[in-house]
Amino acid sequence: MNEVLHEALAMHNLPVTVLLGIILLYWLMVLVGALDSDMDTVDIHADTDVHLDADAHVDGHADVHSDNVLGGLFMRAGRFLRLGQVPLMLVMSILAIFMWPISMLGNYYLNGTADHRSTGFALLMLLPNFIVSALATRMVTAPIAAALKKLSIETDANLPIVGRHGRVQSFQVDQTYGQIEIPTDGAPLLVNARTLDGAAPLPKGTRVIVLEATEGHHYLIRALRPEEQTTLTL
Repeated sequence: MNEVLHEALAMHNLPVTVLLGIILLYWLMVLVGALDSDMDTVDIHADTDVHLDADAHVDGHADVHSDNVLGGLFMRAGRFLRLGQVPLMLVMSILAIFMWPISMLGNYYLNGTADHRSTGFALLMLLPNFIVSALATRMVTAPIAAALKKLSIETDANLPIVGRHGRVQSFQVDQTYGQIEIPTDGAPLLVNARTLDGAAPLPKGTRVIVLEATEGHHYLIRALRPEEQTTLTL
């Protein structure tokens, strides 16, 4: 036990140990009621808010390109880990549970002997560790995502959505992507939404009304008119 603790707190395993510790502390605080478990899925749509001056220089364009690349990588990684389907903290918990033992065993068997392990080699192993852990996390979250989707569909079927008022929760809602939050007597309901054909995208925070349901398990919405917004409380 002392050897395991020594390895866990050694510099070569410290990053993943800290990650696992944060995850465990989070769930402990949820368990004792100090925090509310955020079980909403996150918005991983690739949205960018870029404003360019007319006299932007070449390096400015390079910065924009870099931001777009990073945003694209984040979006792909998020979708691969099912962040749009499974709650963020659940995904991070599963990822940490895989990364910690892989780091411990990898350093134990491949990175020298006790008290003579290379921190540089351990840092290099973080990338393959993350890749393997991400693959395992994707496999584990597959049935969770399917169960949550089924639950969402059943909830939508039992709770009337059409005609309800809500607020845009994602970065925006357009004709291809978006989510809105609808208040209920209990926890708010998060549903997939789309705008009508030809309508402008609705930014986050816009108050909306649900017009109709579609076969793709999402709802068509429009922005509330000024006279309608006085009746909406969120």
